[in-house]
This record gives sequence, C-alpha cells and structure tokens, in this order.
Amino acid sequence: MCDGGQHDAQELMRVLLDVLHESLNRVRTKPPYEEDCEGGETPRSKGERLWQGHLARDCSPVTDLFLGQLQSTILCHRCGSHFHTFEPFLDISLSLARDGEDGRFGGLRGAGKGQKGCECG
Repeated sequence: MCDGGQHDAQELMRVLLDVLHESLNRVRTKPPYEEDCEGGETPRSKGERLWQGHLARDCSPVTDLFLGQLQSTILCHRCGSHFHTFEPFLDISLSLARDGEDGRFGGLRGAGKGQKGCECG
C-alpha cells in the first residue's frame, strides 16, 4: 500500500460484495446465458435486454444497492462502424495520477485504454 493504491481494500470489498450477493441471491434457478449478438436493435433496447437478462440471473440486496451498467460506444475510424457494449458492474476502478512531488493526487490516468476495437482490418 506504499504506492498509494487501494488494491487490497478494493479487492476485499469485491470479495465481500460477491459473497453477500451469492448468499442473498433471490434467483434460485438461473436461466442459461445467452450470447450477445449484434443485430438491428437500438443501443437503448440492447442495453435494456442485457440488463433484464443480468437481473434474471443475479438479483439480491447487493445488486439492488450497488449494481450498474456501463455502456461503451466504440467507433471504427477505418470503416465508420459503431459498436455498443454493455457491462454490469458493482464498482468502478479509477487510476489516479500523482501531481508532482508533493504526492497529491490529480486527474484520471489511462482513460479510454483497453477498449476492444473493430475487426475490419
């Protein structure tokens, strides 16, 4: 923890939330997972469909309080295609950069990195 990171605390929080969620999950028989396929649906309807599918498998007081859905829109600059992804989350990790030598934390670091791109070539 000397680097100023919250790795251990965040990992502990994730484990505790996961254990609580699994213990309190209201869904006893989970429906099979359906693969997401890019179709002709709007991003809004796709997001709603995936959200309802997630809630059909995972529904507890933990998800009631902490669950959210992150939408990412990726534009391929080569072919102009848009890709929309939706991911459920219980927490969001943010990397903070240190400003100068005084050790204060500044803005976000690495925003936008790690996004899946287009496979057009």
